Amino acid sequence: MAHGGPPMRQRLFVGLLALVMLSACGGSAAPVFNQTSQGLETGGGTAAAAESAAGGTAGVAAPVSELQQQTNLSGEQNAGAPNAQAPVQRLVIRTANLQLLVEKVDDAEVQVRRLADTRGGYVLSSQASGEESERRATVELKVPAQRFDEVIAELSKIAIKVEGLDVKGQDVTDEYVDLESRLRNLRAVEARLQQFLNEAKRIEDLLQINQQLGEIQGQIEEAQGRITYLKQSAALSTITVSLYSDAVVSLVPEESWSPVTTARAAAKNLIVFGQGLADLGIVLAVWAPFWLPFLIATLWIRRRLRRPGPTASVAQP
Repeated sequence: MAHGGPPMRQRLFVGLLALVMLSACGGSAAPVFNQTSQGLETGGGTAAAAESAAGGTAGVAAPVSELQQQTNLSGEQNAGAPNAQAPVQRLVIRTANLQLLVEKVDDAEVQVRRLADTRGGYVLSSQASGEESERRATVELKVPAQRFDEVIAELSKIAIKVEGLDVKGQDVTDEYVDLESRLRNLRAVEARLQQFLNEAKRIEDLLQINQQLGEIQGQIEEAQGRITYLKQSAALSTITVSLYSDAVVSLVPEESWSPVTTARAAAKNLIVFGQGLADLGIVLAVWAPFWLPFLIATLWIRRRLRRPGPTASVAQP
């Protein structure tokens, strides 16, 4: 009965060794792989004991040296896979902010929407405010990246004048390549955990391995979601268009003149003037210890200088 224990333990040990070597290529996923290996090592011993107690003799495990050679070969192939791939096309997320002076904002907004549709894009959001000459609108577009420059050139033709243009780009190629490499390693670990799950006999082992498998699958979904987001963001560029027209200043007096409005404006100016005088009085009172003695001394000196001196008496013959 003890004869079936050591081969099973050796198989699990070699499998864990392969798992650790594969996880070495995974970068950020390494801590999770270490946790998985610790949990599986304990479960492996339990599964071996259960198999031995049941008297089952599963197939004889392959020699340790042969499995180690297979593990090393798998690790070398996985490490060399990124270098063997063709050069990855650069992924750049491009955005632009465009400020356009137009004759009529509403007409220009319709042209912007039509331009987005004809170039394979769509309007993500739009806002408008004001009336007539004070009308303003902001339209956010999503257009194919390969037509980014073309759309900006077409938008410039709608305007009387291009008041501002700000184009930015974010290169996410390195992040994309890292995510692809991490995803490959996570899938390799998922396959190994699935194999361990199929070989486990005890309920405790099944639960423990299944928990680790769920964590790995969650990381796979997260990496896949991020990769999809980067691809879509690079494939569709964002252009924010601000539209407005010149405010025309009329030389004709407004017909809606009201004496009440004029009186209110005058009262407001009077209040402002009174507040200014009050502020001046407060400032003078605070600074009185400095300027008041100087003023008193100046007045006293002037008074002394203006006082007439004594007149000499003239003797009479």
